[in-house]
Amino acid sequence: MKARMRISSCNYTWLYLTLLQIFVYAITCSNGLGCPHCNRQKCKYPTNCPGGLTYEPYCGCCLVCAKVLGESCGGPWGSSGHCDKDLECYISPFAYTKGSSIGVCRHIPVSGYAAAPTFSTCRPACTPEYCMKDHTAICSATNNAIEIKACRGGCQHTSCDACSYIPVCHKCAVDDFKCLKRYGRCLKRKRCNRSTFPCPASQKGSSNTYHKMKHGIFQCGVPDCIPITEAPTNATATVTTDG
Repeated sequence: MKARMRISSCNYTWLYLTLLQIFVYAITCSNGLGCPHCNRQKCKYPTNCPGGLTYEPYCGCCLVCAKVLGESCGGPWGSSGHCDKDLECYISPFAYTKGSSIGVCRHIPVSGYAAAPTFSTCRPACTPEYCMKDHTAICSATNNAIEIKACRGGCQHTSCDACSYIPVCHKCAVDDFKCLKRYGRCLKRKRCNRSTFPCPASQKGSSNTYHKMKHGIFQCGVPDCIPITEAPTNATATVTTDG
């Protein structure tokens, strides 16, 4: 009886230590995955990708090359990357039994999926030069969206009318009312009377608002997506798979 009690006690001790290790590991991992503030102005646009583009693992701030057919993918928190359009990250049951979540990119069945947006067919980037030609043109705000909308995919399409120069005005100390007034005058002086871009023709000239605004940051608003359940009956729903 005493021997049986000692064995039972050892089992409970082993179970307690195992659970403690799992808890410590989870805390360590959660702390290690803290995402800093995303500043896409500092992102380096990927070039010479064999496939399309996708957002980087973990924080999803900058664009990176998507994994193509036959390349590894998945992993903890997607550390091995995401698959390109029309591909899925397949993880074999054998890999799961080995404790691995790393898979390989393979083709997915076409039936049941709408065509995913093709990153290589994105409209031109939203730049002042492009939008000055036609302020109603559709452009890609991948690198200068005020807020990235995940449902918009890698192109982040919007209208040039949704773009404007965001003026860079002075910072103010807490409750510095004089500074706050100067900040308000700065915004009012450097913006057009409307929030669209470019400014109306009546506001252009040798000392016009547009030239003053060029010292700001050119950014664009990207619209939210309509949920599939709310989409109009004549609209085609687009389902994007993220391998």
